[in-house]
Amino acid sequence: MKKTTWSLLLLCMLGLLLAGCGKETTEAEKPTATPAVTSEAEPTNTPEPTSTPEPTPTPTAGLTESLYQHYADDFRFGTCVAGAYLKYSKVSELVLQQFNSITCENEMKPDALLDQYQSRAQGKVVVTFSYNTTRILDWAKQNNLKMRGHVLVWHSQTPEWFFREGFRNDGALVSREEMLIRMECYIQQVFAYCDSKYPGLFYAWDVVNEAFTDDGDGLRNSNWYKIFGEDFITEAFRLARKYAPSGVKLFYNDFNTYINYSNKTKTDRICNLVTKLKAEGLIDGVGMQSHLDVSFPSADAFVNTVNRFSALGVEVQITELDVTTKPNAAGWEKQAKYLESIFKQIVKNDRNKTANITSVTVWGVSDKLSWRGSQHPLLFDDNLNPKPAYYSVLQ
Repeated sequence: MKKTTWSLLLLCMLGLLLAGCGKETTEAEKPTATPAVTSEAEPTNTPEPTSTPEPTPTPTAGLTESLYQHYADDFRFGTCVAGAYLKYSKVSELVLQQFNSITCENEMKPDALLDQYQSRAQGKVVVTFSYNTTRILDWAKQNNLKMRGHVLVWHSQTPEWFFREGFRNDGALVSREEMLIRMECYIQQVFAYCDSKYPGLFYAWDVVNEAFTDDGDGLRNSNWYKIFGEDFITEAFRLARKYAPSGVKLFYNDFNTYINYSNKTKTDRICNLVTKLKAEGLIDGVGMQSHLDVSFPSADAFVNTVNRFSALGVEVQITELDVTTKPNAAGWEKQAKYLESIFKQIVKNDRNKTANITSVTVWGVSDKLSWRGSQHPLLFDDNLNPKPAYYSVLQ
């Protein structure tokens, strides 16, 4: 073939290639064959912590005691982790040394699992487990750690599009019937994925989180409430019980349960709810978020609430324990004495059967990795040094 003919042919082919570059992919051309539950491959650029660099000292090498071993006959002792921090060897070593239960800090909340793109493409709810989520689950499985699942139904960190027509942010709220289908599809997929990929890993799940108003006056005016009314909690527990693997305990989780607002308490509401759900065989326990301060609530008030929930005949799990204080010697001492008082009482009550505590989870590994880090709320400081509070918990 002549050279000029080859040149013309090459030019034509180049033109076709250039015409294809930059072409917008239509909705119909987007992939729709993705399975209902997926997991993402490792990203080329793993997300990095933005303001919490790796602690530099390695003081935990000298620790001879372990929180989870110390309380082995009483309850599991856990912490929360974020996937991005597990790459730091000193953080992961400390977790393995001190804890036998972990909770994902954010990676299993609804906005981390619900996949808007695939839900719109497939016309149904699709759950996708991200790389950071599966990294935590894989690590827990490899190291024989058990997990608390947090959380299925919550008004916060649940994307707006999940409640709206067409899975669009600006769609109208769907009907109760449609939302019930979506709730079931979501809960079923989460449990099915975890049970197929990580059988036996989870021992408990927070099914519903923070449904009641802070003043104990009723339910929050969330999208769940707007669409369902008051029984969205019952429906969530009914579906969770239907799909949860055998042996997985189901919890209602909330905060400030020890505060009295004009004689109307959130605790009253929760007790009524738990009594109703327990009668139907739908709930196993109450999770007490415990974001405390050295000056409030009193240790007695906190323990009394633990005992009150236990009296309902359900398990109590302290799910998000941290205690804020001032970063000085006096603050460390107050924090240590406060936690010592709480632990002395709950362990005593657990052992004499006036309380039924099955898990305690501190909300973070160290102060630097805490959502309340500026208030120094945890058992280990910014550099993973054990604080006086750590030793007081071991008393």
